[in-house]
Amino acid sequence: GYLDGAHLLLENGADINDTNDHHGTALQVASSMGHTEIVRFLLHKGACVNTAGGFYGDAVKAAS
Repeated sequence: GYLDGAHLLLENGADINDTNDHHGTALQVASSMGHTEIVRFLLHKGACVNTAGGFYGDAVKAAS
């Protein structure tokens, strides 16, 4: 599932705080979709809640 994919991407050097213009970071997307298991995983791996970008601006706003 999504968690396996996130784990695989990070194992292979993906930037956990990478952003794109529309969705922002992986943490922002997971937060906005209510994927709490992935949110916990990303935070444990060092995702920054303050990284700006995308529709929501940051992960805190995406979660609300």
